[in-house]
Amino acid sequence: SSTIGDPGSSNISEPFLLVADWDGEIILQVNITSGSTTTLPLGDVGQPRTLDYDPLTDYVYWSDDWNNKIHRARRDGSGRETILDITVSNSVLGLALDHAGGDIYWTDYNGQTISVAKMDGSSTRTLLTSPAVSGPRHLVLDPRNGLMYWADWVNDRIVRAAMDGSNPTTIITGVSYLTAVTIDYREDRLYYSDDDRMYSSDLLGKDIQQLLYESGKYVQGIAVDENYVYWTSRWYDSSWQGKVGMLSKSDLTKTVLVEGLAWPWGICLSTAAPPGVTTVIPTSPTTTNVKTSTAPVTTPYHCPRGITTPVTTPTTAEGITTPVTSPTTAEGITTPVTTPTTAEGITTPVTTPTTAEGITTPVTTLLQG
Repeated sequence: SSTIGDPGSSNISEPFLLVADWDGEIILQVNITSGSTTTLPLGDVGQPRTLDYDPLTDYVYWSDDWNNKIHRARRDGSGRETILDITVSNSVLGLALDHAGGDIYWTDYNGQTISVAKMDGSSTRTLLTSPAVSGPRHLVLDPRNGLMYWADWVNDRIVRAAMDGSNPTTIITGVSYLTAVTIDYREDRLYYSDDDRMYSSDLLGKDIQQLLYESGKYVQGIAVDENYVYWTSRWYDSSWQGKVGMLSKSDLTKTVLVEGLAWPWGICLSTAAPPGVTTVIPTSPTTTNVKTSTAPVTTPYHCPRGITTPVTTPTTAEGITTPVTSPTTAEGITTPVTTPTTAEGITTPVTTPTTAEGITTPVTTLLQG
């Protein structure tokens, strides 16, 4: 029988990590306390590059470089299906679920596009193309503000746009080896990689702080919860090696959770969904069902990127004011609607730089060596 956190269990209130080992051709579930791992019985996953997870349906979504597809399956291997065929090989380096909207977003590195579809792969549409997008890698969503952020490998920058693709704006430049980007929703901070270093900033790309430096160990993916930052990295030491690390946010203490991996890339942290969040259950394109989670809340951090219970008054965190209107319902999805009041989609008392070149935020180094 299944226990809490085990593949196939319906009780997923105990947080766990999911890690895509690209060269190892496996997807791992990692216990964030003990570091013990389970290879999910998903069949042939190809070469999994990036992934995300829906805790309300227990579906894992991943990109498969070998077969140029995006698949999904429950953690016990049931319900497996291919939802998208990708025309350019080895291209989907970023993937993120919009749980409230019932959508999946992905980046196409070689095709230089960012696209969206329903979670079952239907209603595909391209949101952004070159030159707005050049070599996009990891992608993260902020549904609270109707925004998405992605790593632009070619132009060494992090770009933000509305989730419909409008108003793309460069917020951080000069990042030489940019692969990973994610959001700490409680503290309203971005986390991103630059070669063998990890940084954080506010959501405008200001107040940049260095959190991690491990010489020669290239950071591939990042996930964040209330107390820790988790990351995947790879390096060469007589042979290629990979690991999953854990960094304390309070004192920057580093811990190795998993070692001996081949090439870990995508990483995702999952907890129980907050109660009252309505989401679309993945079904066939001709059928739509709706389910409301009643799972207990264990932490406001979870793979559902930034889903929050509807509120009726504006909330402020880290200087960013989010105007909120009355909840609306569309296609059976109940979610608060955010009305952007600036071109960048964020109302803030801080003056936003008008050009990428005008960003001169000093970097605060928290950890060296």
